Amino acid sequence: MKSFKVLMIAFFVFAVITGQVSAGSINKDLKISGEYELDYVYDDTSMEDEDDNEESFIEHELDLEFELGIAENVLVGGAMEYADSTLGEDDHALDKDNGIDVEEAYIEAKFQGVTFTGGKFGFDLPAAFDGSMILDVDSATGVDFDFGMVSVGMLRAKDYEGDKDIDDKTDIFYAMGEIKSGNMKFGPYVAVETRGENGDGNYDDATDDGYTSFWLGSAFEMETGFLVILGDFVYGTKSYSKDYTGKDQSGFFMDIAAEMDMGNMTPTAFLIYSSGNDDDADEHETIPTIATDYEPLNIFGDANGDIDFMNGLTGIGLGINDMNFAPKLKHDLVFFYARGNNDENSGQFFTEDDTAMEIDFNSVYEVMDDFEIYANLGYSSIDLDRDFDDEAGTYMEIGMEVNF
Repeated sequence: MKSFKVLMIAFFVFAVITGQVSAGSINKDLKISGEYELDYVYDDTSMEDEDDNEESFIEHELDLEFELGIAENVLVGGAMEYADSTLGEDDHALDKDNGIDVEEAYIEAKFQGVTFTGGKFGFDLPAAFDGSMILDVDSATGVDFDFGMVSVGMLRAKDYEGDKDIDDKTDIFYAMGEIKSGNMKFGPYVAVETRGENGDGNYDDATDDGYTSFWLGSAFEMETGFLVILGDFVYGTKSYSKDYTGKDQSGFFMDIAAEMDMGNMTPTAFLIYSSGNDDDADEHETIPTIATDYEPLNIFGDANGDIDFMNGLTGIGLGINDMNFAPKLKHDLVFFYARGNNDENSGQFFTEDDTAMEIDFNSVYEVMDDFEIYANLGYSSIDLDRDFDDEAGTYMEIGMEVNF
């Protein structure tokens, strides 16, 4: 039955796009947009076995979004994704059916200056420089009340046993705002995550694993002529309901960037700091996260590569973005250097004696409106002051993107 419903949704969207069904035929205001991306990826940035640490594949992705106005101040929206797939691999081989993910399905209503959104929708906490270090997801189930300058809401992140009376649910409560003053803009927020004692899906009382996490932070942006300063600051804690030694957590994250628009290029400098663990086993001192989408580089801290240690380092980056020396062709060049903030006796991967660097060169060419081709290149090197081999890796992504 579930597959049949997904098939009918896909058929409906296809029919609208091809003109078999029109907005007028259902007497509603229908808007549809989408994106298709096809690329080739070569990646040998893995920190795993040296003899098997490189891969190359072709992947593609189709995203469709729609909004259906059913009244003057009420609409129903949705988003579907033909899931990220490696062509020819397992579930995406010639004799397999490819899946469709329904990422959004929501209702939005406006009344007396308040916008209510309920259902399944994309959500992220405020962030200025890049994606949120705490929570940034394409799909979340919950409710949101937008009062203009302030939004408040609740997300149900996990519920293992549905409506059963079992304390296994994970919920997120938040409030965030937008404050403008002259040439400055702030995005303060507070968020709380609660997980029941059986929130890990294990119903053995001996392994109760409930916790409460709290974050207080703000994004900010200041523009003065051709200079733009961006930044994010957030402090977070996590406390478990039982005394699990070494699991409680509290930490701090910040970044700050300066961008100077010079017409045909934008020189950029940025600093990233996230607290690290010391040798005290009673508490972790990195900031807790839920689902981060912090990806300022091609390799480090990005889902593209296997190297993800943005939590527990000090890093500085220098770059030149939006280099434009030929029509419709732009380049970004970035150099990044980082040192770990974790004590060497903390048991964490990236310590105060470890360093890393990365160089990225990204290019995009606009073939025509809504159609571009791109190439993203990255080189990384890690120097580990322990019984590990130093690692160097390369990353390459070449593809095309169509928006409609």
